Amino acid sequence: MPPIGVIAVPVAPAHWGDLTSTFKACSTGQHQSPVNLEATEVGHLGPLNIHYKVSLIDLVNNGHTVQTNYCKGSYITLDNERYDLLQFHFHTPSEHRVAGRSFPMEIHFVHRNKRGQLAVVGVLVATDDYNLAAPEIWDHLPTRAHTKSANTRALINAHDLLPGGTKHFRYSGSLTTPPCSENVN
Repeated sequence: MPPIGVIAVPVAPAHWGDLTSTFKACSTGQHQSPVNLEATEVGHLGPLNIHYKVSLIDLVNNGHTVQTNYCKGSYITLDNERYDLLQFHFHTPSEHRVAGRSFPMEIHFVHRNKRGQLAVVGVLVATDDYNLAAPEIWDHLPTRAHTKSANTRALINAHDLLPGGTKHFRYSGSLTTPPCSENVN
């Protein structure tokens, strides 16, 4: 029980929308992520073109996840629009599911276009998956919240964290943490 005069604030995801009016979409939004991808239909969308370059990375434990800040110059094109890569971060286990199946990890590559709109590429990672960039990250993970790892100025290409195939799902969703902003591709 909190001390007298202190208000207990709900922090579970179901109550994020109650924390402040700027988080209202967390409880009232109509296109919230993550989702369970069950029923899909084949779409005739333009390709997702990925143009990632080698970058120095900084690893930051922001108290929610480990975030990898990325240098300028890497981007994707989606519907002929450029979205610059800002950062990528990790979720264990995965936030999204496919036909009810969860994965050991999910990587979110967060991009923004010139108008401030976001596009997030989520990669579901299975136990046996291997990639070239992982050791540069895992060997330097900051373990304490709100810290940066020492000696994290490693060079990687975020493209090395992506699977070899280009099969993907696409939907309009939201950020998976407050403020839960919607209209995220």
